[in-house]
Amino acid sequence: MKKSIIIPYHSNLKALRACYYSLKKTIDRDTEIIIVANNVDSNFINLDVNFFDCSILKFNENLYYPKAINIGAQSARGEILIFVDADTYFINNNWQKELISPLLNSNNIGYTSSKLINPKTKKIIDFGISCSSYNFPHPFKNRDIDFSLTTSNYEVYGACAACSAIKRNTFLEIGGFDEKLVHSYSDIDLCIRLRDKGLKTIVVANSIVFHKGASTIESGMSENLKEDTKGIFCAKHQASLSEDMKKYIELNAKWAKKEFVFEKDYICVNLSTVANAEEYVKLFSHYLNINILAVYSKPYTTRDADYINLTYFLDYNIQSMKTPIIYFVDNFLSIKNDPLWTNYRVCECDFIIDRNYNIDFIL
Repeated sequence: MKKSIIIPYHSNLKALRACYYSLKKTIDRDTEIIIVANNVDSNFINLDVNFFDCSILKFNENLYYPKAINIGAQSARGEILIFVDADTYFINNNWQKELISPLLNSNNIGYTSSKLINPKTKKIIDFGISCSSYNFPHPFKNRDIDFSLTTSNYEVYGACAACSAIKRNTFLEIGGFDEKLVHSYSDIDLCIRLRDKGLKTIVVANSIVFHKGASTIESGMSENLKEDTKGIFCAKHQASLSEDMKKYIELNAKWAKKEFVFEKDYICVNLSTVANAEEYVKLFSHYLNINILAVYSKPYTTRDADYINLTYFLDYNIQSMKTPIIYFVDNFLSIKNDPLWTNYRVCECDFIIDRNYNIDFIL
């Protein structure tokens, strides 16, 4: 069966070259590669001397992601379409076979996505997309590649398109990606429309791909565009969005109760930037069967911060309190094993929850 890999490309030639050569080492011989090169600056799309044995479609304009993919799909000859971002890298030889296998073995699976890994930290970036009342969290983000809850395929609300697959006839019949969703959400939108047709979205545990992310140069894809796109997306699906955060919190709580011993009473320190922190804390306390005696809220200044210096950010009276603490943050790694904080606080019973539903002890 012939497959077609479609790579939308805008401006980072080094990333594209690394992606292309890693693909050539790991894909089947019956897989074609289509690069959809698009940029208002024609200097960025002169790729002929860098690539061989592939099709290059050139457009002297900024197409944005969904339109570039749709154009590539129209010219593809494969029965299976594989969408690949230009900043993804392929080391595992079985990533392609694992990614498309669910599509070939089941008639009710419409879309599959790889387990995406940060090449710098070797932690999970994406293993499916969830839906909360305000946002679209990424369950298991920043967990190890082999984290036990990510070792099997999983049906999800949405999936990242950075390395994903779908049958060509399914993609064309459903109308491809929505080209109005120029910045993000086009993959979630596709999953919702597929689900309306009775087709599932699956993240594939053994299709492991490295993804750098945010590597395009001067694309015009500002955060303002992301806000505009989210508005269009939510207006389109306002009647059909269905939250699944309870499912993930219950799953992670069940895992945590097998791994750790929890106290009965806790103080919650909310350092997160999310608007629905109270909902998270309530669900976690319910599924962990613990009591929250009080909540102290001091949102951090940056969403998804890599590091929060608790000693400088929190008051000393919190560090010295005897009651165990639950820390609610955006990213659980931002405060895990903080040497300054844990050196002066007895933290054996403290633990962290984050907006992607992770639970872990602070030590």
